[in-house]
Amino acid sequence: LCGKRLRLLEDLLLSIGYPDRRLCQDIRQGFHLTGWMRPSGVMESRLDPPCLAKPDLLRTSAARNQELWSMCRSTGDPELDTALWQQTRKDVDQGWAELQDVSGQCPATGALSRRFAVRQGDKVRAIDDFSISLVNQTVGVQEKITVMTAAETANLSLHFLARKPGCKLLGRCFDLKSAYRQLPISQADLDVAQVLVWNPETGAPQVLGMLALPFGSSAAVSHFIRVSLALWTLGVTLLFLPWTSFYDNVHSLVTTQEDCRSAQACTFLIFQALGWRRAQEGAKAEPFAETFRALGVVFDFSLAPTGRMSLSNTPERGQE
Repeated sequence: LCGKRLRLLEDLLLSIGYPDRRLCQDIRQGFHLTGWMRPSGVMESRLDPPCLAKPDLLRTSAARNQELWSMCRSTGDPELDTALWQQTRKDVDQGWAELQDVSGQCPATGALSRRFAVRQGDKVRAIDDFSISLVNQTVGVQEKITVMTAAETANLSLHFLARKPGCKLLGRCFDLKSAYRQLPISQADLDVAQVLVWNPETGAPQVLGMLALPFGSSAAVSHFIRVSLALWTLGVTLLFLPWTSFYDNVHSLVTTQEDCRSAQACTFLIFQALGWRRAQEGAKAEPFAETFRALGVVFDFSLAPTGRMSLSNTPERGQE
């Protein structure tokens, strides 16, 4: 939470009458990985109860922990093992997790989940599987997750073309950096926030205690959607930003050429003022352009002055 201005966020949300009154309190106290997720009041109601209670999970976790411990080994690819361990070390160095000293033995308490690596192009991503531990089975939700897909960004673009004939449109994405890691886990659920990862340096399993929301927890998705929708609403309501928000960290902004500088300044302002870290370099921080990528889709505004635009899959999505 370092750098987060939660009092300011709370006051801004209160000033616009935002329904999710407990959001900032939940951020301060940390989010639960088990039990019923708190409804935001801004998403469509849908009841999906938990399949398992946390006490029942913990009563039967010892055998699952031991089985997972015995299965934890090298992938057979030293490069992949090293990349996953480097990301694990980064989590620790950033204060998002801590390595636990278990003296080479399977923990006797709590619930262990599994960390594994997934190649995404030339990158390796660490996934924390909270399904194998049944932690995800303890989660209950009262709302349907609200996301804005490429269709919403396309509709926003068409609105500009209809309202401003002959305009030149530009677009870009804004990504929060290490989005889930910017939010803490409740101390009450740290006992089920343990993940098992192979340590190639010692040639043995290592237990990592997560302190920030893990990527792979169904509860983490619900929590970050609440935050993402709150930030999106502030941008729309107070700064009149023409943007959309997809799941956790992708915000697509479309505007006219003459307004792009002020729109970008307002976007930077809301993230900086509230203490949310955003990507500032690389593919996730490309400047405004006639053609930009979001969610595996290429938005092409080169024909916007004629009232037209085109959408296509990215080459990578096309290959998939």
